[in-house]
Amino acid sequence: MSSVLKYTRYIFASGFMFGSAPTFFVVWTGWRGISLLLPKWLFQKIDDDLFGAYQKLVLFFYEHITGLKIYFSGDLECFKKEESILYFSNHQSTVDWVICNAVAIRQKSIGHLRYVMKYSLQALPLYGFYFYEHGCIYVKRGSFKPRKMLQALDYLKHPKIKSWIVVFPEGTRFVPNHPAIEKSKKAAEDADLPVLRNLLTPRHKGSWLIFESMQHSLDAVYNVTCIYGSTIQKNGRQKAPQLDDVLLGRCNEVHINVREYPSMMCL
Repeated sequence: MSSVLKYTRYIFASGFMFGSAPTFFVVWTGWRGISLLLPKWLFQKIDDDLFGAYQKLVLFFYEHITGLKIYFSGDLECFKKEESILYFSNHQSTVDWVICNAVAIRQKSIGHLRYVMKYSLQALPLYGFYFYEHGCIYVKRGSFKPRKMLQALDYLKHPKIKSWIVVFPEGTRFVPNHPAIEKSKKAAEDADLPVLRNLLTPRHKGSWLIFESMQHSLDAVYNVTCIYGSTIQKNGRQKAPQLDDVLLGRCNEVHINVREYPSMMCL
């Protein structure tokens, strides 16, 4: 594909996805106003439908327009049922949330995605406020506040609210040769934990708190591993592609392994 076509696709896709956000927000604001007089679970159901519709649009560009090939392996039987889950995944790229979409849509649960996100993302225009209303949870690095997280989780315990709670336990993206890797190794050694080669040492406090609080509201825990084809090179592991790289055709394939563990087995 010529460079002109690649950049045309990039401009069109980016403009359409981000340009449609204000329209989505206007529709959502109208529903939010109406729902103030309705049960919270009903607000969440329609909100999930709206969120799912927008995320399907995003996924359409990344999975179909770019020609990106996605290969799944592991416990694929989980795609035949709808569940509330705790979703753990490795973290390498700004594309990782699109990968969450690709997994969730195969279980018809794309609207139920709720992320544990770094606090600074709350400042994003429109998106920051909406994610909070959708049920996402903001956390500050180095200043973890269990009480605030528990308040958010209490809302998601409602039996009529389905949730895919997405956690990237590493806390930051894995980038080859980045100083964070040495810090991660030291943290593992200090805690007498195995030193990981392809992951940063997971931050466990928030993850454990979510599971402990939500275990009776969850059906399963998913352990998802994502490998971008462009990161595997003869001269070693390379930096994972970002959102613009995928739209520009610089990543041709992604491999996703899904492991499912019933929540009661994780106690």
